[in-house]
Amino acid sequence: GTPWRQKKASLHDFNLRIPFFVLPGNSVPRGLELEASCSNIDVTPTLLEWLGVAGHTNVPGVSLLGLLHGAPAETTRALYARNSTNNRVEEALLIGERKLVRYEVVSGKEVTRSCCFDLCADPREAVDLGCSTAELEELLRVASAAGRIYPATFATPDAETRANLDGLGYGGVEPPEDE
Repeated sequence: GTPWRQKKASLHDFNLRIPFFVLPGNSVPRGLELEASCSNIDVTPTLLEWLGVAGHTNVPGVSLLGLLHGAPAETTRALYARNSTNNRVEEALLIGERKLVRYEVVSGKEVTRSCCFDLCADPREAVDLGCSTAELEELLRVASAAGRIYPATFATPDAETRANLDGLGYGGVEPPEDE
């Protein structure tokens, strides 16, 4: 979905869908692929439960061990992501196959841009369906309830660091102007 997906520093699914592999064995059947919404914050609770170690309380992740053993997935779980690097502040909320992305600050300039995608019909996130007021309110509610808020401070990287980041595909990209 050009122009939003030009760099790696974005909240589009090609950056958020990071594989996590578990070797098959007595507990996990070969070829199992979880379709449920999962997050990297679920890794620690899953490993702790698997090892029989008491998990931490009041943490946002959940154990996926039940899913690995065939339990049904929760279908209403909302996943929240935030990117606040390289003079960017953007948030995303994934509920089922619907994804909301809200751009707040890009390249140090405040912007007001929200996009909504149907990941089933449009996995490349190329067609913005527009966000309803209710969807934006839900994104803001989940964002405020996501837990910890760290004030964003932006330090401009030096030229060498910027060149290295650009070479790796992590340079900032400004959103297009509204048409």
